[in-house]
Amino acid sequence: MQGESIPRAFEYMYQGSHLNIKENINNHGSQMLLLSTLFSRLGISHLSTVHSELLLHCYQRGCPFDERIRASCRCALGVSHSLYHYLLSTNKPLGYTSRPLR
Repeated sequence: MQGESIPRAFEYMYQGSHLNIKENINNHGSQMLLLSTLFSRLGISHLSTVHSELLLHCYQRGCPFDERIRASCRCALGVSHSLYHYLLSTNKPLGYTSRPLR
């Protein structure tokens, strides 16, 4: 039974895409966010970030405000992950090195 939900999620994404095309429904934002979440949970964070950026740059006018906020937060999460892995690869300290507040 392990791994059964991943193919099912892709099957539902395929069915949703088919209905969007067949019925001419402009629901690209929700579908791209769902696909972005799926890729993030699979560990393909770069592809997740790309889908979120694509939503923000190409389909911003047709999607609700809350979906744009989710996509922006997912892009910010992708940038923070990239910075974290960059700092790990360069052996730089990960802590905050500024002086403390008084």
